[in-house]
Amino acid sequence: MKDKILEHLPKTDCQMCGMTCAEFASFLLSGDLSPQECPVLQEEVYTADREALSLLLQSLAARAKTGHLID
Repeated sequence: MKDKILEHLPKTDCQMCGMTCAEFASFLLSGDLSPQECPVLQEEVYTADREALSLLLQSLAARAKTGHLID
């Protein structure tokens, strides 16, 4: 599932958030961070990725509530 999240991140590993994109994806998956905490992802060029990521994370949160999270 982390790989699906990573697909929608900039993959620049700029560390503006203090970590690599892969590390950031792990924190998104655990719910400890939100996409808004990635400065690069907020750029207009990443609008579609930001929207897709939001839908993916909402889906994961909904499945986690039901206990039916399958990776």
